[in-house]
Amino acid sequence: MGPWAGGSNYAPVFDSSFIAHVHYSVIVNPVLLSPAQYVVWDLRSSLDTAAISSPNGVASLESIRSQPATSPRLTRICIVSDSFSWALRVSALKKSTGITVGDVLDFLADFFSTPLGSGDLKEATPSHRAAMDAVYKERISRSFGPSSLCVHDWMLGRSSFGGFVHDPSYTSSDILGRAGEVYLRLTLKECQ
Repeated sequence: MGPWAGGSNYAPVFDSSFIAHVHYSVIVNPVLLSPAQYVVWDLRSSLDTAAISSPNGVASLESIRSQPATSPRLTRICIVSDSFSWALRVSALKKSTGITVGDVLDFLADFFSTPLGSGDLKEATPSHRAAMDAVYKERISRSFGPSSLCVHDWMLGRSSFGGFVHDPSYTSSDILGRAGEVYLRLTLKECQ
């Protein structure tokens, strides 16, 4: 079966703080691994539009949704990226299975369509705001996402899923002030 079998009785689920404390090396599911080979997805579009395959060939989203996102299975992860300054905490929807591929992809779909707050908009420089407005108009012309500026727009076209790598440098140096987290670094690419 291997570490990527879905379900709750195949492997133990660990609290992320334990794994971070013992500096255990986390392996990212190959479906989510960077560089992205198995999930081709423009995050400005619905997750339903993603092209999904697996190491065994073409797959459906439903066929990979229940697979664990990491080995060992974890209760939560923190997603960071060079493309944004937010630290995103993702928790398992079912503690008995740990975080799944579906949990991660659904979280990203929700996050990228989240409307920007007034604090985020205040941080934008005038040129960034003008560029966001242009991206927003293009997104609205495709009838996708909320009717207000959202994270998609903030990214200015860096919205193509590029996969994850485990980043132990965050865990050991506690850069973000959150002891006991397991960090996965999300790569985003320019959309074609």
